[in-house]
Amino acid sequence: MQGLAALYGALSSIVLVYLLSRCVTRASEVALHDPKKSMVTLYLGAVQRFVLLAVLFAIGLAVLKLDPLACLIGFGLAQLTYVVAAKFD
Repeated sequence: MQGLAALYGALSSIVLVYLLSRCVTRASEVALHDPKKSMVTLYLGAVQRFVLLAVLFAIGLAVLKLDPLACLIGFGLAQLTYVVAAKFD
């Protein structure tokens, strides 16, 4: 069951990174016409990801009854992987 919780945390991280990349792409396109609107797009994307993370963890912990520590470790390791990959990219 802990493996499933870690996988859920990692998949949550993947979903959030996908949303981040989509938001950055959209903000880059908007920045060509209106830099201020681009900043608003980035801030709204950050709020959207924060709320989605809270909802995904609430579903995983409260509804699916997943192990909290394993879920957080899976999420954290996936985030760490993105940081390391970005450094060597």
